[in-house]
Amino acid sequence: MASSISSSKSKSGIENLDSYYQNLIKYTLTQEKQPLTRYTEQKDSITIKKAAYTDLKSKFDALQNAINQLRSDNASYAMKPGRSVSVSPLTSNTTVATATVSSSASTGTFKLSVTSLATAHEVRSTRQTYSNQALGLTGSFVIGGAAERSVSLVDSMPETVSAVNAGSSSVVLPSQKELGTGNYYIETRNDATEGWQFRLVDVDGNAQSIQRGTSAEFTTGWQSIPAGGGTYDTGRGLSIDFGTNSSLYTAANKATGAAQISYTAKGATIDVTSDMSLVDIKAEINSAVFSEGNEVVASIIDNYLVLTNASTGLKHVMQASDTSGSVLSTLGVISGGVLNTKVAAKDASFSINEMAMTRSSNTGLTDVVSGMTIDLASDAEGKSANLVVKSDSNTSISVINSFLTAFNDLTKYVRSNTSTTKNSDGTYTRGSLAGEYSVRYVGNELVTLMNQDYSNSGIYKNLANIGISVNSDLAATISDSSALTTAINTHFSDVKALLDSLMKTMSERVGVYAGTEGYANKSIQSADSTINNLNDRIKSINDRLARREEYLVKYYAQYQAQMETFLNQSNINSALYG
Repeated sequence: MASSISSSKSKSGIENLDSYYQNLIKYTLTQEKQPLTRYTEQKDSITIKKAAYTDLKSKFDALQNAINQLRSDNASYAMKPGRSVSVSPLTSNTTVATATVSSSASTGTFKLSVTSLATAHEVRSTRQTYSNQALGLTGSFVIGGAAERSVSLVDSMPETVSAVNAGSSSVVLPSQKELGTGNYYIETRNDATEGWQFRLVDVDGNAQSIQRGTSAEFTTGWQSIPAGGGTYDTGRGLSIDFGTNSSLYTAANKATGAAQISYTAKGATIDVTSDMSLVDIKAEINSAVFSEGNEVVASIIDNYLVLTNASTGLKHVMQASDTSGSVLSTLGVISGGVLNTKVAAKDASFSINEMAMTRSSNTGLTDVVSGMTIDLASDAEGKSANLVVKSDSNTSISVINSFLTAFNDLTKYVRSNTSTTKNSDGTYTRGSLAGEYSVRYVGNELVTLMNQDYSNSGIYKNLANIGISVNSDLAATISDSSALTTAINTHFSDVKALLDSLMKTMSERVGVYAGTEGYANKSIQSADSTINNLNDRIKSINDRLARREEYLVKYYAQYQAQMETFLNQSNINSALYG
């Protein structure tokens, strides 16, 4: 009997209890488990919604990326003009040139024949014994210009441009380079809106960047001549005096008699002390500040000091002279009063379709074939190539198709997941984002934006003009591929203007929902926070229920043991006393 009581007390776990006590415990725990069931259902619901937000964010992000590829002011811009150019060298294993084109380039074949490449002016010293030991030379020299800047009028229009100045009063403002040595033209015009204006151009007709009025800004655009004439400081070492009587002004450009000036830039002064070596002089030259186009690069080759103009062509001939002492003369950079030239400056000489021309540079040639930029290769001299320009809208159409895919993917997802559908049995199925009225609204708004007119600088005012429309299923498609191809090939800038207007507006709407700071991601973060809180509550309840079960098992185990003891005692009494 004692062993029976001991065995009953040693039992542990609910499975060792009588079924009556097991059911009693399970019923008690079921009642106390109701908050756990509620929290678990909430967690499951929010988890489903978080998954929907995650999908929504990925679709908004995809659309935002596609929008950026259609905005010309964005670094991701991927549209390409409706032209492509290929270079076909007429001599095998040569490059001859590379080229790019804009949509304004005419299709066709342009034969490029290169006679000679532009070269940079190069001078050298005599060979020195050492490059890294003190030369024992003292003095100063100026390089990359003259000792002082100067300017003169070559062809004047006295009533319009009365004088030009380059003295100490004509400053070079911070962050700006002085004008380079060369000839310039002061072009003038009488604008219908702004009145009399001028601009400064070089001999190739390239507008020069000058100070905008008296502001700290610089521009290559036309500038207003001061009212009543007077002095205009370009901020780059040149001041222009205009006539006081505007009724006597004359409009002219470089080809029709504009005032021409000859400008000489101030060079960099290099001070040499007796302890300086050839290496030290090279370093001083390379750290000096030069005017635009007059930059000089110094190097040492086999103990020769080699000085090379950074810019090529005849208009970039190096200037250098001793101002005190005879450093350059002693080094042999100057011999007999002239520079010891080893490579003369030379312009590039070439022809396009047998039309001969020269340019001071080998690269960045934008004024040879309209709409085309040409870079002559290092192996171009004496070689020819065909530059073939063709219509090509494939890249741009591919970018547009990527946008349409992302657009349709998002708007379809929004419609599907924010709606409530009635089933055949009369019940309703709610989308995972039903009740998200702002999401549903922006989905509808994006479709509306695709059908609107947009004010812009181009000829196209809506997407239908270029063959893009929204069909009856609210899907955006290329409905007229011929119209789109034609628009890209012939009016690329107008297509760009339309898409810039549309995408700017659409980006403002999409940006509210896309990205790490957008509504979708913040909703994901909110869902994560709620799920974490629910997990904490669920864990807390599970821990409490585990302790509760343990307590109840122990309680009823003791109760059961007592009952067994009473039963055993009753059996003993019956046996002893009948």
